[in-house]
Amino acid sequence: MISDYVDVSGEMLTVGRTTEGYALTNWSRCKHGNKSFAPIDLALDSHFLFEQGFLQRWQSLGERYKQGSL
Repeated sequence: MISDYVDVSGEMLTVGRTTEGYALTNWSRCKHGNKSFAPIDLALDSHFLFEQGFLQRWQSLGERYKQGSL
């Protein structure tokens, strides 16, 4: 883990480094039909994030969300 927990609308999120890129982990999800929490990871390749422009696109969507236009 490379970040502290960040509360985003009630979801506890962290960002971590992987061999191939980065992982966004949501620590606030319950397994289906269960009351225990299990982390959900979204792994993103560095090439996809930086060279193919996904990070820039994600940031622009975040800005639009903050402005209420999404």
